[in-house]
Amino acid sequence: DQIPMSEGQFNRFFKSMTRSTPIEYLNAYRIRKAGEYLSASDKKISAIAMDVGFDNLSYFIKVFRQTMRCTPSEFRKKHGLRPEQSG
Repeated sequence: DQIPMSEGQFNRFFKSMTRSTPIEYLNAYRIRKAGEYLSASDKKISAIAMDVGFDNLSYFIKVFRQTMRCTPSEFRKKHGLRPEQSG
């Protein structure tokens, strides 16, 4: 209501400026945040998914894999806390 253009016009404008749709842009941001959380904590993956705005774990894993080229579990194994970093 605040922007004088239709949803389709806004989506085209947004994509012309960012090279991604609003949903793609938002999901990329959420996945980057999830990566930070996976690296910095031992919180459950399902809880991290919820924290970054995904209410469906399967969809979160699908989007994470498309973006990061690995599953959240694999990412955590590669980039997670090491014993000397914890506590």
